[in-house]
Amino acid sequence: MRAREGGRGFASAISFLTRLPLGSAAYDGRDLVRGLPFFPLVGAAVGASVALVAIGTGRFLPPLIAAFLAVGWQTLVTGGLHHDGLADSADSYGGRDRQRALEIMRDPSVGSFGTIAIVLDIGVKAAAIAALLERSDVLGPFVAATTLGSLAFLPGMLLPYAGGGTGRFLATARPIGAVAAVTIAGIVVAISIGRQSFGPVGIVVAVEALWSWHCSRRLGGVTGDTLGAGAELVQLAVLLTLVATLT
Repeated sequence: MRAREGGRGFASAISFLTRLPLGSAAYDGRDLVRGLPFFPLVGAAVGASVALVAIGTGRFLPPLIAAFLAVGWQTLVTGGLHHDGLADSADSYGGRDRQRALEIMRDPSVGSFGTIAIVLDIGVKAAAIAALLERSDVLGPFVAATTLGSLAFLPGMLLPYAGGGTGRFLATARPIGAVAAVTIAGIVVAISIGRQSFGPVGIVVAVEALWSWHCSRRLGGVTGDTLGAGAELVQLAVLLTLVATLT
């Protein structure tokens, strides 16, 4: 039974974080909670595929174009999961109070704030990848960025949940799942970038702490959208830190 539940957890992690076809099985919030320890592995696989697209296309295209193609591949393989959260979180700043901000976040349309946030996110990420490509050192950094970004669910286990959706099940997650995810992420990041791990990890802790604190004060807790936005912020923070230290 436990092996079956673990298998469903792993499959739900892939199904949630990517758009890879996994048959017709339906996964619920309980499966997703069981899959939390696998989030870093899925994040690392996505990051590796993005980096390989950048490296491959960078052999015959300028680095910046190759970087944009790589970011496009990431958006395709993930279905823009975190971009949606980033856009909704940005649009919510058009609301004057907590209730209105939450209403805006539930609206599926994307406004001007959300559009600007996505453009900036994609542009800065592509520029960072291009800078790393010029050093032929993009695989490890991008794997580290997406692996650490996959831990953005952690605030959902620690803070009140202000929205609906699958994320509300995070409150039922057992601490052992979070410990396992953090341990696996630490191993992957250590292998990916070695001694350069300390700076990015410290930046990630600072970014997540500040973002979670801000969301708690502004919204009364976190939502699926703010968790997704946090994942994008973490990826950007890691990439920019590595660009600053490696180039």
